Amino acid sequence: MLFPRLDERQRRLLMAAGARVLGRGGVRVVALAAAVSEPTVRKGVFELEAGEEL
Repeated sequence: MLFPRLDERQRRLLMAAGARVLGRGGVRVVALAAAVSEPTVRKGVFELEAGEEL
């Protein structure tokens, strides 16, 4: 419900947070569930870890 209302960067950060919660293999699981590429989720993880401002 919320996901379609987010912009691209917000979606990446949300997916990244989910991937981190899942731990090892989380990027793949989230990418498959969201029907996006793993590099997209990884980019979000890097952005999240860098602490970039929204």
